[in-house]
Amino acid sequence: MPLAMPDTGANAAPGAELTRIAHALAAAAAPAGEEAPPLPPRSAGPVAALGARLGLTLFETDVLAFAIGVEVNAEIAALAGQAAGDPRASFASFGVALAAFEDADWAATAPHRPLRRLRLVSLTAPDRLIASELRVDERVLHALFGADGLDARLTPYLRPLVGLPRPAARLGEHARRVTAHLGERRVPGVVLTGRHAADLRLVTAAAAGERPVWCLAPADLPAAATERETFARLWEREARLTGALLLVEAEGEDQRLTHLLADQPGPIVLAGQEPPAVDPAWPVLAIPAPDRSEQADLWRRALGGQARRMNGAIDTLTQTFDLGEAQIGTLAAKLGQGSRRLEQELWEACRGSARPRLGQLAQRIEAVAGWDDLVLPADALATLRTLTAQVRHRHRVYGDWGFGGKSNRGLGISALFAGPSGTGKTMAAEVIARALDLDLYRIDLSAVVSKYIGETEKNLRALFDAAEGSGAILLFDEADALFGKRSEVSDAHDRYANIEVSYLLQRMEAYAGLAILTTNMRSALDEAFVRRIRFAVTFPFPNYAARLRVWQGVFPAAAEHSDLAWEKLARLELTPGHIRNVAVNAAFLAAEAGEPIGMPHLLQSALIECANLEKSLSPTEIAGWVP
Repeated sequence: MPLAMPDTGANAAPGAELTRIAHALAAAAAPAGEEAPPLPPRSAGPVAALGARLGLTLFETDVLAFAIGVEVNAEIAALAGQAAGDPRASFASFGVALAAFEDADWAATAPHRPLRRLRLVSLTAPDRLIASELRVDERVLHALFGADGLDARLTPYLRPLVGLPRPAARLGEHARRVTAHLGERRVPGVVLTGRHAADLRLVTAAAAGERPVWCLAPADLPAAATERETFARLWEREARLTGALLLVEAEGEDQRLTHLLADQPGPIVLAGQEPPAVDPAWPVLAIPAPDRSEQADLWRRALGGQARRMNGAIDTLTQTFDLGEAQIGTLAAKLGQGSRRLEQELWEACRGSARPRLGQLAQRIEAVAGWDDLVLPADALATLRTLTAQVRHRHRVYGDWGFGGKSNRGLGISALFAGPSGTGKTMAAEVIARALDLDLYRIDLSAVVSKYIGETEKNLRALFDAAEGSGAILLFDEADALFGKRSEVSDAHDRYANIEVSYLLQRMEAYAGLAILTTNMRSALDEAFVRRIRFAVTFPFPNYAARLRVWQGVFPAAAEHSDLAWEKLARLELTPGHIRNVAVNAAFLAAEAGEPIGMPHLLQSALIECANLEKSLSPTEIAGWVP
């Protein structure tokens, strides 16, 4: 008699299809000579729809439905055992499938076919193909019964792209072009290039529409080849199940990523400033960054009525920070309504958003020193103030007044600070950063300069690319390590060393911010390179009058000290940096003794500092410090 599957519980969605599976199994289990019940026609239910999305044949769809039925229905599990001739074998097997279903195909469970390639089913004993148990993957069951969610094995590598606003007209048109390209069957993916990663995400999200978008960074890919293969197959299945779009954010060539993209049917968006090369069939769309005028319009639209309170500050923002549409919209949305510090809040928000990610190549320095802290000759101070003014007004002069012409070459502002250690070179950089309210980064040249050919240039490129548009001040400390005398070209290493220096100078000339080089020995630098630096400031060893000013300003107002002999202290021939070391160490000695800072503490501290410097103290320098 005909079998009927109860249309309740978990079987409600694929009930008719599981009824067909039960009929087929009953027919396979019928004794020889007994007439089998008629097999119902294939229905257009959820399993069939799932099979169509996954690219399954009719027989493969029946095999998948068989494996599903055994998992969710005890009657089908029992019938599977009967069909196998072993009541204990209440599981789906390929041998039973070959006997029970129409259009049987031995290749259905081959590793390259969808059932196993996409990890829809697994074989518990691949060496016994006919008798092995077929287990349906948990993610497939979730998809069938409406409990959607990313496969747990993919979550360590992917992050969702959610919560983005609708793009304005400019990016919206690019999004429509991406949608059109992804709609072409022969195009598995699209390449987006552009300077602003957030704008590329905005275009991708708009192009996807209602489809989910998941982001992948190549650095997050599994290290082992077998794990990468599993990732690739699970993602291909996810894309087929949900129509999800994969956004890969990558820079430069990556062999692991190349293999992944070549083996995916799509849809994929590959985005970056210089993304890796892919199949020429992939369309490449350049997403241009908004120019200063467009950025100002985006700010005014995003700020709405608050823009009228900015008093020209919007133009200052666009002259300092190079932001995209997505960043501008996000920052404007976070501002408090009616804030009395709107301009300062917006500046700080832009500064934080544009802050470069320099990793191990640089260290951000908190700028606390002011102009009054610098003790320098008048001409050096005047040069530093002129330098600061040029950074503050560079976009007005180059852009609004047209001095920029048609080339970026030579528009960057570079400076060389030369002088002995401790004379205030780093402090001067702090002063400028504080005056301009910008971030200051000290570049670790030991991390940038590499003995391997081409690596130094690669590191410099990464550094400047990350800092571009942030307004950050880059401080290359002890630059003579890179800017030594131009070497004679005797081998490939010499040739590449000169190329690296030339590359750094070229990037400095084009960098929109300020780049500062410091050196303890200007004579060690190649003058041909020095001539390409716009400002050269000498930090001399301080004379007696300068040292006196340093000593009189070195102690904070809250520091307790007894009457100090300033004129006697100024006879000690040390630079401002070393004078500060003496003062700080003396403060610790006084704190330990429970006394105000006095001349005996300073004498003991000076002896320690001079020993560190391998400098001998003359009797004249410390005469009269203590009785």
